Amino acid sequence: MVHARSAWVVGGRTVPDEEVDEEHAAFYAEHPLVVETGMRKYADLLTAWGWEE
Repeated sequence: MVHARSAWVVGGRTVPDEEVDEEHAAFYAEHPLVVETGMRKYADLLTAWGWEE
């Protein structure tokens, strides 16, 4: 994954992109309905962008 920044700052602490990636992946794994809802909501846009399941 390519990032536009070298790190995030959360609560004054610098958080590397890799840690943010891991936290996002863990969140989505624990909350699959978020992903399902987003996929449904943006299905037309994702198809226009060439997304295939």
